[in-house]
Amino acid sequence: MKTNETNSSIIMIGFLLTFFSGFGQTFFISLFADKILNDFELNYSMWGSIYFISTIISALSMILIGSLIDKYNPQKIIFLFFSIYSFACFIMAVNENLLLLTVTIFLLRLCGQGMLSHIALVLTGKYFEKKRGRVVAIVTLGFSLAESLLPIIFVKLMNNFSWKECWLIAGITLLLFNIFFYIIIKKKDLKKSQKKVNYIEQKGMKNINWRRKDVLKNWVFWVSMPAFISQPAFTTIFFFQQIIFIKEKNWNLESYISLLPIYTSSSLLGLFFGGYIIDEFGIRFLLPYFLFPMSFGLLVSSFGINLLHASFAFFLLGLMQGLGAIIFGSFWPDFYGTRNLGSIRSLASSIMIFSTAVGPLLSGIMLENKIYIEEQYFLLCIVTFFFSIGMIFVTFFSKKYF
Repeated sequence: MKTNETNSSIIMIGFLLTFFSGFGQTFFISLFADKILNDFELNYSMWGSIYFISTIISALSMILIGSLIDKYNPQKIIFLFFSIYSFACFIMAVNENLLLLTVTIFLLRLCGQGMLSHIALVLTGKYFEKKRGRVVAIVTLGFSLAESLLPIIFVKLMNNFSWKECWLIAGITLLLFNIFFYIIIKKKDLKKSQKKVNYIEQKGMKNINWRRKDVLKNWVFWVSMPAFISQPAFTTIFFFQQIIFIKEKNWNLESYISLLPIYTSSSLLGLFFGGYIIDEFGIRFLLPYFLFPMSFGLLVSSFGINLLHASFAFFLLGLMQGLGAIIFGSFWPDFYGTRNLGSIRSLASSIMIFSTAVGPLLSGIMLENKIYIEEQYFLLCIVTFFFSIGMIFVTFFSKKYF
């Protein structure tokens, strides 16, 4: 396979994986929260607990299976998890059992939030060193487009179809794409091309290839993780509780959802601005600042009284999402090398997925204790600001390792 062909294939594969991961992300699943609560006769804390258990198990599973992308042909791994993913959507469309609901959420979280996102960014990290920031920006653009388009499309669909029929549509979409994807790339041996053409083996700090067990002993990992955890955890709460938040604000659902293109647009700004900064000045230049937009976005959400304020909050949160996606995609190969990238990144991803499980659970418990979403957002704003301090330490005290 020629180098340019390999580059184009990796970028296309990564973009499509991040886009279709949306069906397993919180922003999509939460659109059906009211329907699930009603049909399964759940309260907030029970629904949060189910989401917690399912996501925790998916996080633990990521530790075990995340390194598969280091060992086996990526096409086969992608096909396998896409098949499981579409099957989970079909189960959601017909299920009436509470236990099976937990299993289904687990599969959606494992495949969507977990493996598809993981594979996309591992492949990008392994194949690109120069201009990695810009390439990660293009690949993670799929996240932003999914967050913008899928809610709008499926809120419209729910005007004409039941919520379970919408999941059937999601499953058929994934199944058709999986077949199309398999046909298009079955002749492209990406595992072979890693060895012969374009694969980049980059070393990390101290000019070594880090192993997972070494990363766990490194202070940079533990100081960085609170900031990396806060982004997905707090964004998960934001989207998971969006229906309840809209009710608290007494806003119209369709009007609120129609603001999502603002989120996408600012996410694009964050993606490409962050990619440029990382390529030109290095990732450590951006680390201390990337959480600030989320902190202010949560503050605006907490005290906002109309959809204009919601628009500004979406802009700030989208900006952070773009910056965060770029940083998380670039941080691990830059700091720890690419040889064991799948294994290392799966560890970090599992911790982050764990945080997305804890977030909705704690939020649900707080709701049951009359701590409303507006008050929760103010608390998260403060926590986010303090987590940024850790990244200042990483920026200044890791210089000697490069």
